[in-house]
Amino acid sequence: MLVIACTHIPVRNIYFSEIGCRCGKSVAVMSQSRKIGRRGFVKYAAVAVAATAGAYYTKDFWEPYLKNMKNPAKLAPITKLEELSLVPDIQLKDTDALIIVDIQNDFMSSGALGVKEGDEIVTPINSLAEKFHRRNSVIVMTQDWHPPGHLSFASSHNMKPFDSYESEGIGPVLWPDHCVQGSRGAEFHPDLDMKSAIATIRKGYHPKVDSYSTFIENDKRTYTGLSGYLDKLSIERIFLCGLALDYCVYYSAIDGRDLGFDVVIPIDLTKAINSPAGHLSNALNTMVQRGVQFTKSDHVVS
Repeated sequence: MLVIACTHIPVRNIYFSEIGCRCGKSVAVMSQSRKIGRRGFVKYAAVAVAATAGAYYTKDFWEPYLKNMKNPAKLAPITKLEELSLVPDIQLKDTDALIIVDIQNDFMSSGALGVKEGDEIVTPINSLAEKFHRRNSVIVMTQDWHPPGHLSFASSHNMKPFDSYESEGIGPVLWPDHCVQGSRGAEFHPDLDMKSAIATIRKGYHPKVDSYSTFIENDKRTYTGLSGYLDKLSIERIFLCGLALDYCVYYSAIDGRDLGFDVVIPIDLTKAINSPAGHLSNALNTMVQRGVQFTKSDHVVS
C-alpha cells in the first residue's frame, strides 16, 4: 500500500479553449491558446454568460429575481443531523473515490480522544468499501500521525484538554495526547478492512501545525498530497466517511469543494465531537451552503 505524507502537489489546472456567445448577428468569441487557472476560466465564462443574458433578457424579465435577491427568504439553520436533506440514491461512477478518515484506536469510544459511538461505524464502513472494491474504485485511508509533544496537545501548554486555544495552525481547542506516531492509539481499528485501500495519507506530523483536513494542513499552505493523487487518477467525486464529522470530515469536505471535487458524506458513517458547543451545527450549515451532499450508505448503489 502506498503511504503518502505531506508533499506539495499543485491543484488541478483547467484548460480553456473557446467560449462563444451568439446574440442576434453579434458574436462574442474569446480564445486562449495558453493554459489558464480556474479563476481565469471563471472570468472568461462570466463575460460570455453576461453577453448572452444582456442580449436576450430585459429589465422587466430580471426585476422580480433581483427583488428576491435583495430580500432572500431566511432558511432555518440546521442544528441536528435529522434536519439534513438526504440524496435518495447515488450510483457509483468510475470517477468516484472513497476517503476513509482516521478510523484509529484513539478515536474510538474508549480511546484517548474518543468519539462517542465511533466504534459503531467501523463495520458499516467496511460494507461501503466493499461496494467500491467490487468496482475497482479508488479507496484511500487517512491517519492522524502526531509526534510526541505536538503543539495541539493540551499537555504541551500545561492546560486541560478541550480548553479554548488558538494560534496559527492550532485550535479552536486543545486536545488530549492522541495518535502519537508508533503508538497503539495511532493504529487503525483492528476490525477495519484495509485490503481494498490503495493508499494511506498521514497528516498532522508537523510539530507546530495540526491537520484536520485530509487535503491541506491547518496552516492552509501545506498540502498532504491527496488532491494531486486523486487528480492524477481522474477522480471527480469523493465520498467521505470516518471521524470526526465536525472536524476532519468537515474540513476535508470544505477543502474538497474548494479543490473542485464533488463531495458526498454518508451521514450514517461518521460521528461528531461537537466541541466547542455549537461546532457541529456550524459545520453542517457551512457544508450545506458549500454544496456538500449527504446520503446514507445503503443509498449508495454500485
